[in-house]
Amino acid sequence: MLLVTCLFNPPSISIQGASLRQDTIDALQRALPKHTTTSQLTYGRQEPPKFLLTASSAHPEAETGEKKEQEKETDATTAVSAALIVRDRVQNLEEYTSLKIELGKHYCCQKGRSMMFLAIMEALEEEGFAMRSTSAVTMDNGKDVTRLFSRASSCC
Repeated sequence: MLLVTCLFNPPSISIQGASLRQDTIDALQRALPKHTTTSQLTYGRQEPPKFLLTASSAHPEAETGEKKEQEKETDATTAVSAALIVRDRVQNLEEYTSLKIELGKHYCCQKGRSMMFLAIMEALEEEGFAMRSTSAVTMDNGKDVTRLFSRASSCC
């Protein structure tokens, strides 16, 4: 299962749930800024936006080392039972990560958003994922949030 969360104006995209190949990440880094309404702007001497890997804070107390022995045993049991098998890879939820790219200097009109969704879906299809569902919400602060839910294809 893969979840892509898109927050707009400025655009911010996060990908959670399964690891992607580096060439897919590179392709998305190149394509996404081109599909914004303000894509004609250049970065000059600045680096173009890149996906950043962020770690889960599922157990923030684990970083402080203040756990009791009993809590450690419980967490070890939970970690074993909370392993995911995604595309023949075991992923531990304790080490859950997500990829995030922020296009802070850009704006996306409706057409640009559609083009971004298309670029994301095409990249994920090459990885063997198929879109299963979407959800879109406009928040009180005026930001649009769209979520694309994908699952590994079961055919071929």
